[in-house]
Amino acid sequence: MKIPFLKMTFLIEAEEELYLPYFKGSTFRGVFGNTFRKLVCALKRENCSSCILKQSCIYAYIFETSPKEDQKLSKIKNYSTIPRPFVIEPPLNNGKIYKPGSQLDFSVILIGKAIQYVQYFIYTFHQCGRTGIGKGRGKFQLISVSSNKEQIYSGVNNEIKLPPHQFIEIPEDIDFDNSEEELTLEFLTPARIKHKRDLVVELNFSILIKALLFRFNFLNFYHVDEREAAFDYKKYIAKAKENVIKENNTFWWDWERYSNRQGGRMKLGGICGKITYKGKIKSFLPHLRAGEILHVGKGTSFGLGKFVIIEN
Repeated sequence: MKIPFLKMTFLIEAEEELYLPYFKGSTFRGVFGNTFRKLVCALKRENCSSCILKQSCIYAYIFETSPKEDQKLSKIKNYSTIPRPFVIEPPLNNGKIYKPGSQLDFSVILIGKAIQYVQYFIYTFHQCGRTGIGKGRGKFQLISVSSNKEQIYSGVNNEIKLPPHQFIEIPEDIDFDNSEEELTLEFLTPARIKHKRDLVVELNFSILIKALLFRFNFLNFYHVDEREAAFDYKKYIAKAKENVIKENNTFWWDWERYSNRQGGRMKLGGICGKITYKGKIKSFLPHLRAGEILHVGKGTSFGLGKFVIIEN
């Protein structure tokens, strides 16, 4: 499986004082979604599911992604939503007040078919600066956008240079290496992973691998080439269960966001911190490396489920 992706880094500068929360993913996604809808939605409906234009609407595809009746995965049952084809990685610093002239950056990862809309993402974030962000709607300026260390947009000339995208190689069938080793993962943003309908507090290796495989399959099927992955889930999960937790330094971290749909504040906690696994890890490294880019679990469009590999 080859999943195309494009990672961009946005640099913004505060024109007015910005008041942002500790975890900024929801704030950036919220202002982007509202601005994006105003720019591209033709009918300005509140409910995309009943809109006659939803099959050809960019907003509906990016933000209200839903499976068609004749477009269902056969190997995964009982689902009504599918992953959005983008991830916003917010600044991970704990700053809340940014004075005029202060700069901060964040990343956006476009996946599969969403890459063709790169200009929309850049222009929308440019317009977000005029709309304002955070408490008080502080204005900012989009200074530049870069991809793979190359500048693709500058606020000086207001031109966009379309960048080449990259591919993530994910093996669908592997010969398992029986050598024993250790590997540490650090979850930098809350990971909301469900197992048997409940959020996981202790992340066993097999649960993590299952969540990654499901995410890869969804992304490939709905946002790349409509092909189901040839993962042998039973074999993968059985092998993953042979790996154990050697050291668990994770903790549960709750954060809140306001939901216009729900009409109130929602708690969206997840696992953060470090966890060390021991066992037959090596065969799963390509999947874990793919997860570093694509994240894992629920709420990835907010930036949740971001982890890094620390090889011991």
